[in-house]
Parts: sequence; structure tokens; C-alpha cells
Amino acid sequence: MLDPLLFVAYNPDIKNTTTSLSIMFADDIKLYSSCANYKSLERDLRAICDWTHDWLLPLNLDKCVVLHFGNKNPKHVYSINNLPLSCTESHVDLGVIVTSKLSWTEHVQIFLQS
Repeated sequence: MLDPLLFVAYNPDIKNTTTSLSIMFADDIKLYSSCANYKSLERDLRAICDWTHDWLLPLNLDKCVVLHFGNKNPKHVYSINNLPLSCTESHVDLGVIVTSKLSWTEHVQIFLQS
């Protein structure tokens, strides 16, 4: 529990390192960008890597994923420290399943099964 609290103490500074849209909650950060702006998103990923390295707050690469939205998205491959990030069709975010098609079907099906 201490890691998220420490991150919250440090994180006001992290938003100043990125130009992409971002949302933060505790020790979690999400970056958003249009597919036409993938170079900017790559720069922001590098900046966040540098920031976490400087503050000795390592990223958990197993929790870093890419979720592409839209059928026309070219699905650019992003990486952190020269390691490609896994691409997924759905991801759980604060208990809600978000899909690349922005559909509630998967979330509702799992909810009904429980």
C-alpha cells in the first residue's frame, strides 16, 4: 500500500513531462493520443520512463499494455526500454472492462456469470 501513496506524493510532477492526454489514479497512469500522433505518444512513454528512473520508481512492465481503439487504427507498436508493449483487445480499468470496440458486452457477460 505504501507504493501508491509514495507515487501520489511524487506524481504532480509527472504530468509536466507529457504532452499526450493523461489520466492518473493512485499509482496508475493512462496516456491517450490519436493514431496520427503516435510519435508524440512514443516521446511521452520515453519521458515517463526517464522520470520513473530518475525518481527510482520502476515501471511494472507486466502491467503496461496498449489498447488500440477504432477499425482504422494502424496499431503502431509501442515499447518501453526497447521492449515492445503487449497489445490487447480488452483491459480491466478500475473494475470495468474496456474493449478496443468500446463495447460493454464482455463486461456485462462476466458480470452476469458472477
